[in-house]
Amino acid sequence: MKIIESLRQKWENLDQDFIITDETSCSFKDLELIDLNFLDEVKQGDVVALIGEFDALTVISFITLLDKGAIVVPLTNINKNDHNNYFDILKVDLVVQKGVIINSFSNYPKDILPRPHHPHHPFP
Repeated sequence: MKIIESLRQKWENLDQDFIITDETSCSFKDLELIDLNFLDEVKQGDVVALIGEFDALTVISFITLLDKGAIVVPLTNINKNDHNNYFDILKVDLVVQKGVIINSFSNYPKDILPRPHHPHHPFP
């Protein structure tokens, strides 16, 4: 079962806050209203750097990326000066920030990393 489906089942009849930060709060129903079309081009196995804090858009983007089978590299602006190093070391395919794909790298071959052989691993 996808993470979003599991959360939906647990939170569908609750109007309580799902995310609470210093600035705002929102329910799970509010999260589901956020437009995530910008993630349509993400494919299973893509390495996606997600830059953000603990805001609603970043949280729902993180969950959606996991459900799509992406490998998510969560980053914040605190370590902004190191981002390019992370992108290179981790062979990042896409960089997402504030609801936009801000960079796309296509020069990293996908077959350079060994695939795990665990029977329950999501990638064959």
